[in-house]
Amino acid sequence: MDRLGRLTNREVRERPLKRDVRPQFRKEDELIQSGQSPSKEQLENLKKDVIFKMLLGDEDYAKQVAIPFIKAFWGHLTEVTDLKLKTTTLTGSTKDSRNVCPDTVWQSQKTGDVFLIEMQRRYQDFYNQRLSLYDGKLRATLAKKSSDWNYNQVSVFVLGMADFDLERPASDSCIYEYVSMNPKNSQDLLTGRDWKMLIDLRKASRVSQAAY
Repeated sequence: MDRLGRLTNREVRERPLKRDVRPQFRKEDELIQSGQSPSKEQLENLKKDVIFKMLLGDEDYAKQVAIPFIKAFWGHLTEVTDLKLKTTTLTGSTKDSRNVCPDTVWQSQKTGDVFLIEMQRRYQDFYNQRLSLYDGKLRATLAKKSSDWNYNQVSVFVLGMADFDLERPASDSCIYEYVSMNPKNSQDLLTGRDWKMLIDLRKASRVSQAAY
């Protein structure tokens, strides 16, 4: 409380619950700040996955590449417009918790929807569980400290691209889509905001070659 008798501590201040307020990334958590060019250190971090991260600081990239690419996979579920790059390291909550760094994370400024893309070129055990870990870490990052008991969440769309054999039946599609739902009623979704997609790039390549 300040000298004028006003509450200044967020933990005790009571605020009306605003259902229409959508979580946003904190500015300090963003890898590339709005209106700034990537620093030398940030560019070094981007080198690991060049195909995803080249030119990401350019607004034209979002319009001409990122939006059409993401819309191709998630356009049937949500509106994909006005994306801003929010790629950040998702830190663990304790010393024993691991940090994770997704390849790219975009957020729609209009809807608040978050789109996470992760590519893995070499075989990795539990790759699909890794995508769930990223989803959970991301949601924890977006959760705001508050006394309002407001657990409203934005939609998170996770796209995993596997450039290795997923060991699925040959007759399967090369795209696998997942969502949390009631196993007795597929229309009853737990939140309707936790979507994941896994793509077998090698199988997709074979399908594409066969088409020609």
